[in-house]
Amino acid sequence: MLMINDVFVGYPGSAHDARVLRNSPIYEKAEDHRIFEDDDHLLGDSAYPVKNWLIPPFKDNGQLTPHQRNFNYNLSSDRQVVERTIGHLKGRFRKLRDIPFTDQCGDRSRLMQHICVFIISACVLHNMCVLAHDDLDQYIDLEVLGDEPGHQPNVLINAAAGYQKRNRLVAIVNR
Repeated sequence: MLMINDVFVGYPGSAHDARVLRNSPIYEKAEDHRIFEDDDHLLGDSAYPVKNWLIPPFKDNGQLTPHQRNFNYNLSSDRQVVERTIGHLKGRFRKLRDIPFTDQCGDRSRLMQHICVFIISACVLHNMCVLAHDDLDQYIDLEVLGDEPGHQPNVLINAAAGYQKRNRLVAIVNR
């Protein structure tokens, strides 16, 4: 439905996705089993670790089984909804594409607070637009909105429970 369910801001775009996740409140809650049931999980790209609550694709080292390739294809298709949501957000609020990093007062701390509030506000307004069935087609560019985050190396240690869950999902996808 293109709704944004969680927002964590404050890191520059150059920060690795897995590092940002590791420092987010959702990571701590998920690791402490406070937000996901056994059958619940997030889908991630290959920059993220395998966890029982976070399922990335299999790394393609040329030895994937047909079932694993099919799983990766389906996961990629599902993740396109996230990319589309970000595209809609940036289409509605084009200032998100080019947030200025200078302030006339020179108060960098205040500027960063304003940027964070702006991003969160844009996400809230985006959700309101989605709920109101706001027509967005005229504002969306079909250009690529940035580097594919899946081309980043994994910086977190993987967990066996995540691997087991991903293998169970492969079986479900390939029924």
